Amino acid sequence: MRILLLSHRFAPLSVGGVERWTWTLAEALAAGGDEVQVLSRDDREERVLPPFSLVEGTPAGRPDARSPEGVGMHWITHRHSDARRATDAWRDPRFDAPLDALLDRLEPDVVHVAHGDGWGVAPFRRAARRGLVVGATLHDYKAFCARGQLLPEVGPPCSAAFEERCVRCVSDQLDRGPLQALAGRLAPAGLHERWARTRLPLEQRPEPPAKARRRWRARQRALMEALNGCDVLTAPSEFVARAHRQAGLRRGVDVLRNPTPGAPPPISPRRPGPLRVGFFGTDVPSKGLGGLLRAAAGVSGVEVHVHGPRPGAPGERLVWHGPYEPEQAAKLMSGVDVIALPSVWPENAPLVAEEARLAGRPRLVSAVGGLPEGVRDGVDGWILPADDVAAWADRLRALAAEPAEVVRATAAVLPPGSPQASAADHRRLWQKAIDGR
Repeated sequence: MRILLLSHRFAPLSVGGVERWTWTLAEALAAGGDEVQVLSRDDREERVLPPFSLVEGTPAGRPDARSPEGVGMHWITHRHSDARRATDAWRDPRFDAPLDALLDRLEPDVVHVAHGDGWGVAPFRRAARRGLVVGATLHDYKAFCARGQLLPEVGPPCSAAFEERCVRCVSDQLDRGPLQALAGRLAPAGLHERWARTRLPLEQRPEPPAKARRRWRARQRALMEALNGCDVLTAPSEFVARAHRQAGLRRGVDVLRNPTPGAPPPISPRRPGPLRVGFFGTDVPSKGLGGLLRAAAGVSGVEVHVHGPRPGAPGERLVWHGPYEPEQAAKLMSGVDVIALPSVWPENAPLVAEEARLAGRPRLVSAVGGLPEGVRDGVDGWILPADDVAAWADRLRALAAEPAEVVRATAAVLPPGSPQASAADHRRLWQKAIDGR
């Protein structure tokens, strides 16, 4: 089978959850005998080639870049600031020529969109007009939330897409015309982020113009129609599938847990001493590290071991280990007793949760999004209210006082899904769609 996977970003230019998911699946498919190609966007701020240039192999100027084993790589240069008007954010016709050229050359059987951010509807439409099997994976909420995470710039997470809130949230994007687009391209790096922090809560913003509402509705229709037209649609959690159905998705979704590469490290016994709680990732407010540290501060016999960029939230019981490479995660996790995922936004199925299973470590997770789906509360982990410092402190206190409970939970942790199993599941769905033509 000839397969083209599209990711919004990819290594070495970006290394996030979707990028790692795409890399893992691509390698597993190639190892199983499929002909696999990956297409991503080169969205670097420093412009190397003109927008919408098609590059094969390593990204321009990066001869040192490594590709997944046995997988061909392709890039289209495109940044969000290349949009000339609001509609280019989800329907930019300048994608058509490079996508058509690549599809003509590769002649894939399947085009599967790992993440549509930046691509909009173009890959769905260009593949469908050729009669190819079209698939997609729902890694977040980008199809109905322009920010992707149900997180406004200011205020608590949203529970769903509501026109009144959504239009106010991204009114600056929906109002974009040629002059605003030019100003965005010329703005210094980081200016948008600094400006965003000064924004008002959604309820205090002015009434959006009718034009912004029309554009928001057009975006929602276009992206949801693209997903409804897919032959294969998957998601790593039932929560994100349900959220899309609530937003207008009419077709079924196959829930496939994220694959986790690597061999499990030796499971070390619980060592005497403080309860070692591991936090893996970047300290951004939505990840909830600040709340975890506040909970731990009032509990004796607890240490929070942070692996990732230097945290901004101070903590008297914090032990910072610095950034780490993704392939080191499971081994590093074996050095703590439990893994905490205290997110305050509705995460889908972060890879950290699956890496914890690979390391054989129980998890403490917030009761939001898809996080609870991988945890059997009180058996191989614990599910706690999001951003409830008192509840998290109580659980940490109980685990610190009863080391045997951690030992029991560690023994009950189930292994994660393998890359080979994930490749087989995707191959089965794609083949079924091919056979149904």
